[in-house]
Amino acid sequence: MLVALLPLPVEVRHVGCLIAAMPVAVSCGMFIERFGGDADLGARAITLSTLLSIATVPALFGLVR
Repeated sequence: MLVALLPLPVEVRHVGCLIAAMPVAVSCGMFIERFGGDADLGARAITLSTLLSIATVPALFGLVR
């Protein structure tokens, strides 16, 4: 993993992995609406990624620690 090669403190690596595991931002829906994208697809992606993050965020953080 590239993060392991960077000379960063362990806490910074943990925060980076935790942020990478977070779900899609809700503001994504606003941009989809604004620029004429598929709002239903965006809403499904936001909902699904939020539901999956209930399991994946703690699992990934447990693996990193």
